[in-house]
Amino acid sequence: MNIRYFIAGIIILLFMSTCKEEECPETCAEDESIAELHDWFFYDEGSYWIYEEENSGALDTVTVYDAWRGADPDGEEGFIWHSYSSYFDYDFTYIFHDSFSRSCAIGNCQCKRVERSKSRPGDFVGADYIFHSPVFVGNWGTLDDGAVVTVTDRLDSLTLNNHIFTNVFRHHATEDDSEGDQEVVYFIGRHFGIIKKELIDENQVWNLIDYEIIQ
Repeated sequence: MNIRYFIAGIIILLFMSTCKEEECPETCAEDESIAELHDWFFYDEGSYWIYEEENSGALDTVTVYDAWRGADPDGEEGFIWHSYSSYFDYDFTYIFHDSFSRSCAIGNCQCKRVERSKSRPGDFVGADYIFHSPVFVGNWGTLDDGAVVTVTDRLDSLTLNNHIFTNVFRHHATEDDSEGDQEVVYFIGRHFGIIKKELIDENQVWNLIDYEIIQ
């Protein structure tokens, strides 16, 4: 090979592999791993949360009675877990599969979307991709009928029933099919899941007062 062509080729490759800082594609600054997703949104059989409605004092125990995570025959990651709500008398199911993933609205990240649904035999209320991983402020996703869910805030701490939860993210859904097409605000904690839920149309605020977490 002529040495001049060899050197010219190297120069071209170097030119193609470099770019001005303002022109280089942004890289995701968040943790996009499956482990990160599990930390926020997967809870194993035997987990439970006890919530108190702050206006009425009503109690709701949500218990995970079946759970699976792993890979399908094509090697794509996924999970599903079913929970039962004693107050509402409905199942809430959370499903993730690699095929649900989409580019995040901001941050040049790949968002792993988690579908949440509400149902019981003979009555399917609805489902929506309410939660996304990685979790970071400003990220948002579209829901059915033009609705949007947005991570609006991060709280250093949130105290409920004398327990201090740290690194809490506020999710605002303008219309959540998994809660009967109403506006909902979720406060999510890593390794805790939903620690507070505001059902805007029903004027209910459910606060976590006790729990047992298995991941």
